[in-house]
Amino acid sequence: MKPVFKSLLAAATVAVAATGAQAQEAKSLKDLLDQVQQNRVSEARLDKQREAEFQSARADKQALLRKAQSDLKAEQARGDRLQKQFSDNEVTLNEKAAELDQATGTLGEMFGVVRQASSEAYGRISTSIVSAQFPGRGQFLAEMSEDSKGLPNIKELEDLWFALQKEMTEGGEVVKFTTEVVNLDGGSSQQEVVRVGTFNLVGEAGY
Repeated sequence: MKPVFKSLLAAATVAVAATGAQAQEAKSLKDLLDQVQQNRVSEARLDKQREAEFQSARADKQALLRKAQSDLKAEQARGDRLQKQFSDNEVTLNEKAAELDQATGTLGEMFGVVRQASSEAYGRISTSIVSAQFPGRGQFLAEMSEDSKGLPNIKELEDLWFALQKEMTEGGEVVKFTTEVVNLDGGSSQQEVVRVGTFNLVGEAGY
């Protein structure tokens, strides 16, 4: 019986030491039983704490997972809205482009007329003797006649009308003004001249 008791005592002592408890040397089986009971209570408390920590960590991870899933769902919904908005904008853009093409076609015909009128006005005004009194007035007409990319704006149309109207008005005027005249020797000088409409200029040397 004594060998069995000693064997059980040794095994229990090893078991207590294996749990990490610093057990005092048991002098009897009852002492050993008390120590084992105390260690079981401590281990149970530690197990409960570990389980609670595990459950808390698991709950945190589940909350993070639910949040990630919610964020993903929200982003997918946002992506669907943006895709629909993009499609709607593309349809609107195509409609506006068609309207612009139609409007440009109508205005393009007018632009062709304006461009031709600008070219003819430039050819007339650039060689007119009225330009001796008002130099540089045909420059914008040259630019309008060469511009093939844009449509004329209101100011350009008004300038064209004004240039044509001024040429017609000055064609019926006889005026005296001072301008630079090229002399027979090749030099130039400031002289007073008389302009007779768009027909002739009279200087100091005559016609």
